[in-house]
Amino acid sequence: MSRRAGGHCRSVSDEFPVRLALWLVANRDLLDVLVALRGLGPEGADALAAVLDIKRVATMRLSVALWSELVTDDGNDPDALLAALLPDHVVCGLRGAIGDGARDAGAARLRVVIGPE
Repeated sequence: MSRRAGGHCRSVSDEFPVRLALWLVANRDLLDVLVALRGLGPEGADALAAVLDIKRVATMRLSVALWSELVTDDGNDPDALLAALLPDHVVCGLRGAIGDGARDAGAARLRVVIGPE
């Protein structure tokens, strides 16, 4: 979610980490599977791609990527915002499970585009 503020897109960053934390608790098994499949390297690539295509995983991954880009555009560090709410091992586990969001080498770069007023 975002809102216009002074011509710039300003993310609503305080709500997203809470919702993400709840999602992580409810879907811990999926994250463990993603970490394990990433650990297999090329051998697990097809299975990893299949799990990443599960709707709730894909939605979460894209949500994290977009939120990360929005808060970075606002001059904030998304990992620091997550670390304020979640233990470091959970943030590291999330990055290990889904990759580095929008910064992941295989992901398209997301960016904020300000349209005409």
